[in-house]
Formats: sequence, C-alpha cells, structure tokens
Amino acid sequence: AKGDFEIIGPVTAEAESTSILGILASGDSGYGKLYAQAKAQGADDVICVKVDTEYYNVLMVYSRVKTKLHGVAVKWTKK
Repeated sequence: AKGDFEIIGPVTAEAESTSILGILASGDSGYGKLYAQAKAQGADDVICVKVDTEYYNVLMVYSRVKTKLHGVAVKWTKK
C-alpha cells in the first residue's frame, strides 16, 4: 500500500560483464549494484526496476554484456 513506504527518489546503476571462450568471465550484471546505490541514498529497497541490456559478441570467442538498471529507491515505513 502507498502508506507502507516513503519514496527517496530515482536510482540508476550500470554493470558490465565479459567472457573469453566461455571459460574466463568477470564482472557483475546484476541487481546488486542498483541496490547498493539505493542503500547509499538511505533507502531500504528499490521498486519499479527497469533493465536495459546490450550484448556484444565476436565469434563466440569474446562476449560483453552491459546492463543499465533504473528504479525508485524507497524507505519502508511499516515493518
């Protein structure tokens, strides 16, 4: 319900992961970065999350995934 939380404001994060031959992988393309940004603003959670993902691949040898995450940071008023 609307009275259960206070809106802190919009929050965004970008993440990137890469892979070589599907053997060597690094990076983070998850929700964790968005959540960390919200926590840094004093929020408890993120709602209305939208994800934009861009894939790049070269002959299955090298691949990169860029993720842009957008949401609304909120602080719960009822626990």
